[in-house]
Amino acid sequence: MEHPLLTLSALLIFLPLLLNTFRLFHNYRLARSTGLPIVVYPFSPSNGLIILLLSLPPIQRLVNRFPQQCADYFNNATFTNHWKVKGRFAMMQGGGGGTMATDGKRQGAFISVSSAKIVVWVTNAEWANEVLNSRNHNMFPKPAKAYEIMKLHGPNILTSEGSEFVHHKKHALPAFGERNNTLVWTESLRQATEMCGTWTSPLDIGSSTLSLALHVLSSAAYGIPMSFSERSEGFHSVLNFVTGNLPMHALATSTFPSWFLKRFLKQHWNAWEDFGGYLRSLIHKARTRERGESERRDLLELLVRGGNNEKEGLTTEELTGNLFIFTVAGHETSAQTLHFALVSLALEQEAQEWAAEGVKEALQGEDEDSGNWKYEEVYPKLARVLCVMLETMRLYPIVPYIPKSTGPLGATLGGIDIPSSVVIVDPTALHRMPEYWGPEADSFDPSRWDVNNEKSYLAANKGQQGLQAYGLEYPTIHKPRRGAYCPFSDGARGCIGRKFAQVTFVAAVATVLKGFKIRVAREDGEDQEAANKRARRALDNSYATVSLRVGGSVKLCFDKR
Repeated sequence: MEHPLLTLSALLIFLPLLLNTFRLFHNYRLARSTGLPIVVYPFSPSNGLIILLLSLPPIQRLVNRFPQQCADYFNNATFTNHWKVKGRFAMMQGGGGGTMATDGKRQGAFISVSSAKIVVWVTNAEWANEVLNSRNHNMFPKPAKAYEIMKLHGPNILTSEGSEFVHHKKHALPAFGERNNTLVWTESLRQATEMCGTWTSPLDIGSSTLSLALHVLSSAAYGIPMSFSERSEGFHSVLNFVTGNLPMHALATSTFPSWFLKRFLKQHWNAWEDFGGYLRSLIHKARTRERGESERRDLLELLVRGGNNEKEGLTTEELTGNLFIFTVAGHETSAQTLHFALVSLALEQEAQEWAAEGVKEALQGEDEDSGNWKYEEVYPKLARVLCVMLETMRLYPIVPYIPKSTGPLGATLGGIDIPSSVVIVDPTALHRMPEYWGPEADSFDPSRWDVNNEKSYLAANKGQQGLQAYGLEYPTIHKPRRGAYCPFSDGARGCIGRKFAQVTFVAAVATVLKGFKIRVAREDGEDQEAANKRARRALDNSYATVSLRVGGSVKLCFDKR
């Protein structure tokens, strides 16, 4: 009996290895047909255990000790650590914007192959534009299954495709208009002023930016004011928990049955129930409110007013699903971008003073009380602060890459037939390609965006057609090559809340720069150069969970101007 048992054991051990090897060679053969550079992974980068292992701090410290090329090989494969590669891997593989293939055709991508799947990494602006702005909506669809986890409170614009996506966007887009932006502006100024009043220098401003973004959302999305001076209770407390624990909350509530959550993860179950209950109650009140009763401009009110009843607009379930997505996406984008920007300005004093001078000029003749700054008059004049946001999101894109797919039959990209695969547009690489941004592509320089800066590398694009990408709808800024800048994605699937995020950022940073000079706080025995070096290490160690985050605590000093 021993021999049959040994044979069975051997089969159980080696058969999966043989199957994985077969799949790996099969995928490699398909990838070779494209003629694009190929990187082979003997493990599956999408395997949950692999992702967990490569994300563990001890493993990360070990990987960081590897030669850079080797470390980039591992980091490029995972969402958590992908940003750390900063496009080096793409350029090394020949997928960079200016690399030419042996037949003289421009390379726009490279391919990573594992036994699980083929991944096409798009790192060329023309190809990125082709993917993001494809007129054939079936050519590069979003891999909807990957977003199922975000249907916590109902179907929504993020998790939908095809006609369902069109339905969500049709009814959601009008709510993100200037009526709501005016409210966002007023609330952001109020919250930023209140935030600055609570600061005791030095401090790590990460928690402050998270709170500010949450407070603005609570008022501008739901019509419920929040304050830095008040303790979070009720709806505010639930908002705090959901946004502060999003990865675990989404995973738990979408994976485990209700009985398991109630018994073992009660806090997550209660938060899920309470959040949904609050939203349904708010929606019901908005639906039953008389149209002339209120001039409210919050998102919830505008979304509900888009359709008087469920037949005309979004259903209650669709409203709760979309409000949840707008909350978590808006919170992360605003909070993390503000955090990266303030640390970057503390490190780059010349850029900080350039932006502060722009704030001073924009506010000449304005009331000292920011509550009296009119959105339609002041916001357009704060172009330099907008440049700071654009530059921050260029170097630190909140979503490190944008996943698409070819569908089961494959697709044509850049004139090349691509087999059925995942297609990833890679902002982390695109935003640092010297071909699009010049020799100083890795430097934090907000002035590169200023339309008055004729020496900017982007000035060469002036007069070119078709550069009006998502988030760049302003005459005061230079436009990069279409496809080279996509922190808000682009095309039909571009972020509909981009102006919400931009108004929040400009109001908050203008308030800070008007009142304070920012610098990195020194620790015992440090000079300023050593303190700055430590802060740069924290930025270099940034990692992604739901979005990109600063990779360590950086305390800043805020000195009154």
